[in-house]
Amino acid sequence: MQYDVIVTMMASALFAIIGVLAYRQGVKDGRAIKDNKPLEEIKPRVLPMFKVEKKDAVEDYYNKVMTNLNNYNGSSEGQIDV
Repeated sequence: MQYDVIVTMMASALFAIIGVLAYRQGVKDGRAIKDNKPLEEIKPRVLPMFKVEKKDAVEDYYNKVMTNLNNYNGSSEGQIDV
């Protein structure tokens, strides 16, 4: 029973914060429309642990590894540092 009250209070606080953030974004957009300015794109914040490497970097790494596998003849000759 005690946890129900805590969860309800936390959910209420979360919804209040989301409401304030949505209101602020609406005010920004409303002012931009009134002044005939383009709307700003909403850029999500991504935590460093969830950032995805660029596809080019991943493809380059994969290509280097595959080149090393194809060039392997028992020695380090023709190998590329990965």
